[in-house]
Amino acid sequence: MIELKDIYFKVGMNLAKEDFDFRATEDQKELVDKHLKNYLLEKLSEATTSSTFIDSTNEVPVETLVDELGKHIPEERYFDTMRHLTHFILNIAGEMQNWSIIWYGECNPEYIDNSLIKFNTNGKLESLTTHNDESYLTTFKQVYGVFKEVFMSKEKTPQLKVYSKNLLENK
Repeated sequence: MIELKDIYFKVGMNLAKEDFDFRATEDQKELVDKHLKNYLLEKLSEATTSSTFIDSTNEVPVETLVDELGKHIPEERYFDTMRHLTHFILNIAGEMQNWSIIWYGECNPEYIDNSLIKFNTNGKLESLTTHNDESYLTTFKQVYGVFKEVFMSKEKTPQLKVYSKNLLENK
């Protein structure tokens, strides 16, 4: 059975070994991407005997690895497993900006496939609001897209309504 609770420790330790806290923002994002990929590859190897996702060239996107991992975990276990991926990104982003990020669950149908990611007036990522029934895979991909493309960038956006394909177009 695949568990993802160890992401905080395993990826966190690997980031610490590379002096994560003393790096420039873009370097930090690249390190998160690198060590998150390695973690996901490790979990995929636990889930399957196939070596489909050996990524020696570092070209397979994190999102693809998350989708593949999601195929090996029953959807009813996503709350206990896949949510940790999003929590990890929110935690590391919070550390990078010295400001905690809150994740709200909402029943309002307005949030179905339409998460709200809010930045405060200082440009810090403040909160994530998702529909309670939204897939944890979709949520992760949205949050990770914001982390890679918008988070701590020069362009500050007061808030984003994101859906996978609109994210980069509205950046």
